Amino acid sequence: MYFISKIVGLEEFQLEPQGIPSPQKAFAQLSCLLAAVTPLHNTAKLDERLYPVLEQRPSHSLKIPECLLHQQHHTSSAGETVTLHVYSISISLVPDSDEFKECFGRCYSDHRIQCYGLLTHLPLPPHLPMFDIFPRYGTATVQVRCEGTIEVDLKRMPLYRWFQEALFTHVLSLENITYRHDIIIKDYLILPLCKVIEQDQRCCYRIANPFLLELYHKWDTNKRNWKYKTLSGGDISEPLDMILVQTYRFGSQTNTEECPSYEVMSNSQAVFIATGVSDETPDSYLRPRESEQGVTFREYFREKYNLEVSNPDAPLIRVRHISKKYNMLWKRSDAIRADFLILEFCGVHPFPASLFNQATCLVTILWRVETFALTHELFARIPPLRDRQVPTASDPARLHLNQYFVEEGHLRDRLRRDEEYTGSICWMDLLQCITTKGCQESFDLERLEFLGDSFLKYVTSLFLFQAMPGHSEGDLTAIKSRVVGNKNLAVQATRYLDLPRYVMTKVFYPKKQWFPPYHLPTDFRDTSIPSDDSTIATGIKFQWEEYCKDIPTDYKHPYQVKDIADACEALIGLCFSKYGFRVAVEFLDYIDLMGNVKTYLLVDFLYTPCSYKGNNSRLIPETLAQLEEKLGYSFRNPALLLEAVTHSSAHVEGTSYQRLEFLGDALLDILVVCHIYPLHTDFQPGQLSDLKSFLVRNTTLGRICLQLGIHTHIIHWSESVKKKTAAAARGFVSEMQSKEDIDQTIDKMFGDVVESVIGAMYLDMEEDFDRVWSVVFPWFQEYYDMFAMQMTAEEEKRKKYRLRLCVDTTA
Repeated sequence: MYFISKIVGLEEFQLEPQGIPSPQKAFAQLSCLLAAVTPLHNTAKLDERLYPVLEQRPSHSLKIPECLLHQQHHTSSAGETVTLHVYSISISLVPDSDEFKECFGRCYSDHRIQCYGLLTHLPLPPHLPMFDIFPRYGTATVQVRCEGTIEVDLKRMPLYRWFQEALFTHVLSLENITYRHDIIIKDYLILPLCKVIEQDQRCCYRIANPFLLELYHKWDTNKRNWKYKTLSGGDISEPLDMILVQTYRFGSQTNTEECPSYEVMSNSQAVFIATGVSDETPDSYLRPRESEQGVTFREYFREKYNLEVSNPDAPLIRVRHISKKYNMLWKRSDAIRADFLILEFCGVHPFPASLFNQATCLVTILWRVETFALTHELFARIPPLRDRQVPTASDPARLHLNQYFVEEGHLRDRLRRDEEYTGSICWMDLLQCITTKGCQESFDLERLEFLGDSFLKYVTSLFLFQAMPGHSEGDLTAIKSRVVGNKNLAVQATRYLDLPRYVMTKVFYPKKQWFPPYHLPTDFRDTSIPSDDSTIATGIKFQWEEYCKDIPTDYKHPYQVKDIADACEALIGLCFSKYGFRVAVEFLDYIDLMGNVKTYLLVDFLYTPCSYKGNNSRLIPETLAQLEEKLGYSFRNPALLLEAVTHSSAHVEGTSYQRLEFLGDALLDILVVCHIYPLHTDFQPGQLSDLKSFLVRNTTLGRICLQLGIHTHIIHWSESVKKKTAAAARGFVSEMQSKEDIDQTIDKMFGDVVESVIGAMYLDMEEDFDRVWSVVFPWFQEYYDMFAMQMTAEEEKRKKYRLRLCVDTTA
């Protein structure tokens, strides 16, 4: 008789493996497995150890949400209009001083322009939160609000697309980008909006078409640049709303009175905002440098540009330089210095100053909107969260104060299996989960990852302890390592959540790592453009993956397996902290965490308490009562305590402390984390990790074992254990021996016993975490205070060092 083995359920890999006939069943199964893994390994879906390989697609590294990608346009039945969603971008400035209070707030009486608008073919996520950005002159709160939909005449689309080039290339002067109308990746529009009062007295926003037409008439189509206007001294009045550029007249015979021809000075691409008329004249002195004698403005322009001032009595214009540092995610301390310009050597930019100032904020605003849209996409892919709520708006300050969340009550309450908590998730929480430390934001995923990592290990240990009662501690540890490893987390999160598409790993650098709508990087290789661009003209969706290959790597966010695993653990921590044990377990089941180990779901075991009672057939020694007194807890089921202090050399019917130690290790870890996480919101993730490691390390646990006298109750049949116990006890009670020497004599066994005792308490108390912690924490109080003193001393040293640096710098 021969056996033939087959594997079903591999349709997604287009595989139907079948083994060769074999007289032995085991060989038939092995041959079938070999037939299954060989093609997967050959196609790089499995690595050399036959573990799944993390899938990396070009589109994963480019962080553009689907709602802003180029899609097929939905035109009217007549094909003459297109429906666009309108979002107003309101910027409220809190200036650092009164002189900046009108940077965004001047009224445009001629066009009634209120703000910029974001127009998209697909709707953005609902209820986008307000957020803060930091221009040089204060703090600005941004609100992106839906104003409904409008029908746009397709004949106006060329004008609107031209404005994208004018705004991003010739106003903001973004580097390394090129306007492209033949290939569109980001398909949305930024346009000025004006407020209109409808017949029903309702206010609404409309595109400022008259203003756009006026701008277009001030555009030189041949030179693809602006036509600058000149002013005389009599034309200047306050308050000013002008942007000035240093220019000189060329070819006066080509000038017309309405539109004189000017060019930007070759050595200057700076733009300035006019703030007022000064008392200075061209014969006033420039600010002299330390190594130079002072020269007048007239002398400077004569020597530098060979230009003569025609009106030496005209006053100079007081101006401020407009910075081109468009990353406004952080507060900067750049000094804003007042300068002076000669009016006749200046051209007036067509943009009003307040609209120009708002334009400088657009890059940061659009980046934040894109990240929020990515966050919403990820939220929609997580049923345990999606089915409970929509993300809520949060305090805008939370984006910058590094204030994660402070739970009311104890985080330990979230560990209960029998309750589901009604939490709320804000946009900031989700954005935090996909922002790595490499982004250098004021927030990142590390704190939530710290929490999620501990919860993941606890849940996995609890599941394996309950689901595999016949396995040894060594087997459980090996399985747990495979389950909670970064490779498994990253592969499962990629398979079910497409998580690499959302994880951000690089610093936001607007000039070289971001491109606006209707633009592409200058180094775009064009290898994927079809020979016939009719697909673009007809609006058919382009091949996204192919285009991503052609975008330079500077614009992509590279990622490693650890980045994806950390983001997955941050999501686990978020589910646990907001909704508790049950929702976090649902999330783990959704990504099929245990798929490579068992066909069971976590919820099959983890929604009911553990029923393990120990080996009740063993005789309970009388000395256990003394141990209970030392521990400060009297066991209802002494068999659990007996198992917790039984060494493997004296095990009866396989009952030693090893399995309880496996459970207690993860339990102690999550209890410590739930205690320190909400208590130390001022700690950096590294400090939290150091504190946890200090408390749960083997040296600390071993010293607790010796302090409580647990070591005298360890049941063993080993001469080696007897010698280790005696040596550790002698070292501990010796007043002449240093702490380092004591630590060297503490064997891992003592720490394992403490963890097994904690695991036994947990089962005996029917998983009452508060009771367990009330008994256990006094054991750690001394070491907790010791670490706090070390942290305080280190902080004092850092303060003194920073103070010394400040003194040295001042000197």
